[in-house]
Amino acid sequence: MLLFAEKVTDDIHLSVPHRFWSFSIPKAIRWILLRDRRLLKLIPRCAFEAVKQAMKESLPRDSAAGATCGAILAIHPTGNLLQSNPHVHGIVSEGLFDRQGQFHQMPDLDAKLIEDLFCEKLSTELLRQERISHSLVSSIATWRQSGFSVHSTRAPADPRDPAFFHRLRYMARPAVALSNRIFDSENEKVVYRANFNAMLGFERMTPASIPCNT
Repeated sequence: MLLFAEKVTDDIHLSVPHRFWSFSIPKAIRWILLRDRRLLKLIPRCAFEAVKQAMKESLPRDSAAGATCGAILAIHPTGNLLQSNPHVHGIVSEGLFDRQGQFHQMPDLDAKLIEDLFCEKLSTELLRQERISHSLVSSIATWRQSGFSVHSTRAPADPRDPAFFHRLRYMARPAVALSNRIFDSENEKVVYRANFNAMLGFERMTPASIPCNT
């Protein structure tokens, strides 16, 4: 994780504004991607295309032609409790680079628009590969909460800012964090702690209870 963060800040990061993004998918289709893990790559691909399209729609047609954004997106197959929850964390330039290399900043992107585009692109691709049915796509469209979720926060301007560095390390973290392993001396067991809650403390799991799909 540390080497990844250093590589990004030292060799890859460009001096333009960036945003951190996260993309989640509904439970109804998570199992489809986890049954065939080759499909997981569709999540970052569709996420990137959704952000890029939303940006291009904000530019004049001449400038938008051939323009693209810079992005690093990482697939996380599980949630904090190691439950099946494929999602994506990433860092994306807050704007587009046109064919001449000029950067066009776009600080006011519509997250709901990007969420809708992400849903549309992933659903279309899964339909094309015959992994989901049209009825399921139609059903998801009627739900009050579709399960597709997109969030973003502006990244610190200085890539050496501890907050910036922390988010990069989080992007590259493994499913099982070694720092969350503790030895329960009272019961003489190694347990895994996660999902800290101010009221409940840490959720504790023994190795036998850790899901095997990580």
